Amino acid sequence: MRHNIKLLALALLLPLLTACGNAAAGNQATCAAENCSEAELNAPVAGSVEDASLPEELAREESSLMAATTYKFPSFSKAWGLRRAAYDKAVAAHTKNKSRIKNGRYAVVIDMAQHSSNRRLFLFDLSNGNVKRQLVSHGEGSDKNNDGYATEFSNLDSSHMSSLGAYITDATYIGKNGYSLRLRGQDSTNSNAYARAVVMHPADYVRESAGKAGRSWGCPAMDPAVSRGVIDKMKGGAFLFITR
Repeated sequence: MRHNIKLLALALLLPLLTACGNAAAGNQATCAAENCSEAELNAPVAGSVEDASLPEELAREESSLMAATTYKFPSFSKAWGLRRAAYDKAVAAHTKNKSRIKNGRYAVVIDMAQHSSNRRLFLFDLSNGNVKRQLVSHGEGSDKNNDGYATEFSNLDSSHMSSLGAYITDATYIGKNGYSLRLRGQDSTNSNAYARAVVMHPADYVRESAGKAGRSWGCPAMDPAVSRGVIDKMKGGAFLFITR
């Protein structure tokens, strides 16, 4: 009888271990025994419904206005805080992937050459040229000494590293880390992103008050205060680019 009670208690506790963040440690939540994959960590919770529709504001527009050919990156500005080299790579990748983009109004560029204390996620509204900056995490495997700089990148499952390259956003869902957005890698450097469940999601370890973003298992995680707003703009086939 006691043995059965212990097994029941463990069964109830295990989902909590795999689902919760570790804000105190400043890093991505880890699964029990540290042996699960990124896909298991970011799996949808029971009852989650995936939504690949366009943002509500775009769904009201004519399809011709939503096309990627309608929107272009604004001319480069040093005032953004984005490196020119990162901008040039992003624009080239955006042009290359235009036929795959369904949500053409918004785009994100993440400059991994910058320290994690910088607002290195750049959200572009391509309809008017406005740019907003946010904090974003990188993978713990990309920053093994936890100094805030991502120096290694990988496309391999369980590497816990960030993956460079162009992405097209997919569906939103509720995962163990909350409201999340699936990403489909478009290059050989990130082609496993969807299978790995490398997704945009909120994380308690990404806080401006902390001085820098903590490390994820490869996901571009954001401050919970802003993540939903970014995800709601980027869902439904938008362009996202991670570079260094």
